[in-house]
Amino acid sequence: MRKIIIALFYIIFAHNAHAFDTVARNAYVIDVSTGSVMLDKDSHVSMPPASTSKLMTIALLFKAIDDGEISLETEFDVSEKAWAMGGSKMFVEINSKVSVEDLINGIIVQSGNDACVVVAEGLSGTEDKFAQAMNTHAIELGLTDSTFGNASGWPHPNQRMSAKDLATLAYHLYQKYPQYWHYFSKPDFTYNNITQKNRNPLLGIVAGADGLKTGHTNEAGYGLVGSVARENRRVIMVLLGMQSEAERAAEAERVATWALSEFKSVTQFKSGDPIVTAKTWQADTPEISLTTAEDFTALLPVNGNSPLTIKAVFEEPISAPLPQGSEVGYLEISSTEAPSYKIPLLTSAELNKGSFGKRFVEVISNGINSNMPSQSESAQ
Repeated sequence: MRKIIIALFYIIFAHNAHAFDTVARNAYVIDVSTGSVMLDKDSHVSMPPASTSKLMTIALLFKAIDDGEISLETEFDVSEKAWAMGGSKMFVEINSKVSVEDLINGIIVQSGNDACVVVAEGLSGTEDKFAQAMNTHAIELGLTDSTFGNASGWPHPNQRMSAKDLATLAYHLYQKYPQYWHYFSKPDFTYNNITQKNRNPLLGIVAGADGLKTGHTNEAGYGLVGSVARENRRVIMVLLGMQSEAERAAEAERVATWALSEFKSVTQFKSGDPIVTAKTWQADTPEISLTTAEDFTALLPVNGNSPLTIKAVFEEPISAPLPQGSEVGYLEISSTEAPSYKIPLLTSAELNKGSFGKRFVEVISNGINSNMPSQSESAQ
């Protein structure tokens, strides 16, 4: 066999992630449709996350609903500990019962520390046990830079998250629980006759903004996990460690505008489309088309002049038999300013063995061809 490398595309673009900076201490911005990392600023550093870590409390609450353990109508008891929580509050009343749906709104919209403790005790019995469940779920989700000591994000030595982990968690909520996504974009919520506005500065300011959560403590500074969807794109952004509420609002709008206006997504080929043809060996057809199992969409800046190359890499001839969808190579996508990555190349159809006569003639006619597969590779 011989390795074949075919340059399929050579696109001119500029990857501006290194040219754009933010006043945020830590940042991570991703384009969901392509998986492209648009901005990475110390994204692996574990920092106090403040109330942005409430997203993990929400994740476990959504999971419990999804698993059938509770429903939106389930009611949890309010303990004295929950009622006495300081900071941002939902204003639950001691010894009352609160529905899960009200608690979701109380956590997301009102950032209620009291609501988080109600959920923690309702699901796990104690907040300490709930923190253990948070740590377990973090491992399950691949959050390698996160630990939890409580449900609310209240200052705690074990309460740490990185910007990248927060983005990963936000994407998990978007992908896994679309039926609950609308809670993140609610502009306000009223409980116990007290109306509070959503603290997310993107809502109502940036078109398409629909989530997720803000956070603030003296140690953490002002942070935001945001999501904006526009046309065929969605951007998830994490900005941490800003100096004021005003700076957070201005920077969130600036980063969102940059991410959405300076880039466009372009589909290069779709799942199942023939991308390249490969020669076959001992098969009932001389060639077979290779394809991918997923669409390939590139994120391209609107203006620029740096190259993006797409190459098909595989070995031919491809020996029969093979089922449809067999991986026989890969597409390599690379640029001068971003890491390369690979997409598997698959056979577009079943590759059957040729007749005995056809295979015999092929062996005879190619017996001295250096490209012929070895006997062990071709014998069936």
